[in-house]
Amino acid sequence: MTAVVPIVSGPMQGKLTAIRLTPSHPIDSSRFIIESARILSTPADSFVPFSRGQVFELGRLPHIWGTFDDKKAVETTRVLDTLNTQEISASSNTMTRFELAPDIDKNSGNYLHLKVRSDQWGICAVSYGKRWPSSFEFQLIPSAEYQDYLVRISSQWAWNEESVNELSVKTTVPIHIKEVYIRKGD
Repeated sequence: MTAVVPIVSGPMQGKLTAIRLTPSHPIDSSRFIIESARILSTPADSFVPFSRGQVFELGRLPHIWGTFDDKKAVETTRVLDTLNTQEISASSNTMTRFELAPDIDKNSGNYLHLKVRSDQWGICAVSYGKRWPSSFEFQLIPSAEYQDYLVRISSQWAWNEESVNELSVKTTVPIHIKEVYIRKGD
């Protein structure tokens, strides 16, 4: 994986002498290896973050968060915007769009909560943003029952950087979408 870490310079005293990257939870033995690093100098006004967009691969985490979370965020957090409450059948490789309210409270963070049923394993991609396009992908779990998928969407830079008025869902297999919500973070 390649990561670009922008360091925007400003009126600093002296020069940059060190950069520190720390795993988010050092207690749980998280680790990463830096195979190479470069520092590039560019004019301050030429930096356009994520010009190709951000893509996050979340694997099974949204299903785990939606199903096994001890705090039960899918039940206890307040719904800020209801994007869908009727069953929608979506074919594979078809974009399904949901409009968002323009004034969603982003102060304490937000979850995207999807209730989805799939008959087979597949990948679900959720995308949003025009100026700073962003998306994430996660695995769909095959089940005869609807499954809860929960993502802390506010952890993505693009969610907070612009007003998001639409989410798009595209999957590799046919699915049924029963509910889609934006929830208040906890």
